[in-house]
Amino acid sequence: MIFILIAILGASIGSFLNVLIYRVPLGVNISYPPSFCPNCQN
Repeated sequence: MIFILIAILGASIGSFLNVLIYRVPLGVNISYPPSFCPNCQN
C-alpha cells in the first residue's frame, strides 16, 4: 500500500516539475493558462 502512495506522489511531483521546466524558461505563468498544445496553443 505504501508503495502505491509513493508512486502516486512521485508521479504528481514529476508532473509538476515538468510544468516548471517547460514554462519557467518561456516566462509563462505556472498556473494560467491551463495546459495547451505548444504547436497550436489550443
